[in-house]
Amino acid sequence: MYCNVCRYFIVIDDIWDTSTWELIKCALVDNYLGNVVITTTRKSEVDMGGLVYTPKPLSYSDSQKLFYTKIFGAEKCPENYKSAGVYDKITEVSEKIMKKCNGSPLAIATIASVLAKKSILEWSHAYNTIGFGHDEDESQVKKTMKILSFSYYDMPLHLRACLLYLSIFPEDHFIRKTMLIWMWIAEGLIHDKEGVGLFELGERYFNDLVSRNMIMPAKFTREAGFLNGCRVHDIVLQLLRSLSKEENFISILYNEQHMPVDSRRVSIQNNELNFDNIIMDKSHVRSVTTFRGLMDILPPLSNFPGLRVLAVMGNSVLKESHYLEGLGSSLHLRYINLFLTPAGHLPKAIGHLKLLLVLDIEGTGIEELPDSMALLQGLICLHADEKTRMPDWIGKLTSLQELWIWPVAGKYACFVEALGKLRELRVLVTLNVAPDESVEGGLLEALRNMHNIMVIDFTLDSKFEPGSIRKTCEEGFILSLHLRRLVLHGFMFSRIPGWISPFLLPNLCDIGVEAYHVEQKDMDVLGDFTKLHKLGLRIVSVETKDKEILTCGRGAFQNLRICDVNRQLKFLHGSMPRLEDVHLEIRVWQVKPDFDFDLGLLNLPAIQRVDVTINCAYSRPVDVEEAEAALTHAVYMHPNSPTLIINRMWEEVPAFLSNKAFHFHRFHLSLCMLILLVS
Repeated sequence: MYCNVCRYFIVIDDIWDTSTWELIKCALVDNYLGNVVITTTRKSEVDMGGLVYTPKPLSYSDSQKLFYTKIFGAEKCPENYKSAGVYDKITEVSEKIMKKCNGSPLAIATIASVLAKKSILEWSHAYNTIGFGHDEDESQVKKTMKILSFSYYDMPLHLRACLLYLSIFPEDHFIRKTMLIWMWIAEGLIHDKEGVGLFELGERYFNDLVSRNMIMPAKFTREAGFLNGCRVHDIVLQLLRSLSKEENFISILYNEQHMPVDSRRVSIQNNELNFDNIIMDKSHVRSVTTFRGLMDILPPLSNFPGLRVLAVMGNSVLKESHYLEGLGSSLHLRYINLFLTPAGHLPKAIGHLKLLLVLDIEGTGIEELPDSMALLQGLICLHADEKTRMPDWIGKLTSLQELWIWPVAGKYACFVEALGKLRELRVLVTLNVAPDESVEGGLLEALRNMHNIMVIDFTLDSKFEPGSIRKTCEEGFILSLHLRRLVLHGFMFSRIPGWISPFLLPNLCDIGVEAYHVEQKDMDVLGDFTKLHKLGLRIVSVETKDKEILTCGRGAFQNLRICDVNRQLKFLHGSMPRLEDVHLEIRVWQVKPDFDFDLGLLNLPAIQRVDVTINCAYSRPVDVEEAEAALTHAVYMHPNSPTLIINRMWEEVPAFLSNKAFHFHRFHLSLCMLILLVS
């Protein structure tokens, strides 16, 4: 009905056969309003009518650049190989490969990733092993599949198993890195290695698969700042599912088809399945996963006595939730993920699961954790959210490495005491806690003693004043060298503390802090973090006498992708070469007339998005318009044509108000809003 009266633009990706297209067409109403439908397919024999655009493959020159970049890190063969006498061999094999790859980026990148791990003398043997044959009419998809298959069998056995496991996920699914690694661990695909933790080993496996071009690195949102997951290319997924079926590694259930009786891992990707019609020995099943399906179709968990992994993510429940009944009988369970799947409560019998390693109940609505969970001494990862009340016994789970928990008012002292016992933590995320200065020392001491901590993410309801956290600035305070993410919203530092430095925290890639004053020397220190991908900086001081413009100089912030600072910045040539998103606030009254409002955006070669809030308080309208015009012109002149978003704030504050009068005016507005809300 909606399509009858509206003009529509629809994109349908990856159609595999004509019959499917004919079925889809029935839903597309031609209302003569100039509608557009774009479809994609990898099969030329699929007849969809209309205009056909065939994407051009990479040229030979671009193919060669991609090939050499993947192997040597440069677009050309390095000069030292010419003198080593192997240049002719490199040229000969690369030309053969370019011909067979026929400009396919996936094929080129994959074979190059394989050859990069081999000596040049092995290249010819590797090429011959792929078995391209002499059939010139062989489709590019088949050639690519041969390359992918060769790359798969070239991997060590442990990597093959980890890669094959990705076939449980639906097509185009975003796969969270941490979730995947915990699943690998629970399945026993990662084995102990002396001196290396299981999760760290899993990260190495993940990065190895990325470097081999078998998975595509991805980030869930642009705000993530760094890669936190992956996707699997359709052709790679096709290969993995074929291999999984051959090896009875994973069974994908689309319908009530015949499947191996002794299936070990089951991925349900159809919410209309009737398990009663599927013949299988449930005692063999070690893993059950469902995605965006219906929990009511699952048989009782007591039917799966050998279950190790239960991952039911983003599912819905029609009836009153009973799907967790029988959970306590699955004594081998190591991994439970109920992410975004409604659940009224966790059964008390969960305390029987002595082997449980991971529990994710984010988005389930579960309000209370049963006391029996205090017995789960082996639990290493607990994900909860603001709906789940923190239990008093959380400090008993001393094996925890990853904790997402939201303490309620009155429980903060208990929370801090528990943190002092959780010394194995690598990830600590907490929100909406009510800080109490009386326990501040215990909190800082707990953080100091977490020698393995990689992520600290605190967001506090109220704020520690600058004087109350002076201990963090004292000489000798230091956090773990392993720290990658440090977010301390609500901790008001007088200035950026000295322990936030590249020397003491060399692995930091995400910073989110608040300070009353930030000087140029502080920005210079932050700019020296070589791995920093995201910077979030809140400067609280509103003194108008401070007209210093913070600059980002040449060589600073070399890997920064996202910059979010509530002040005006000036970007000099050579700074932030990889910056994609910038969020700034311009206080016109502070910087006029000493500031060029274009910010130096032309010096940011990778910029894609510019989000600016213009603070109009006691500024003339003409000055505000001048700032907006300069920003618009700078974005228009930039070769990337980045997205520009401009917002105004405090327009109601007249230009003749003093700074003191402005703050009184703001207080008056806040008081009026409070009175309106109460009334």
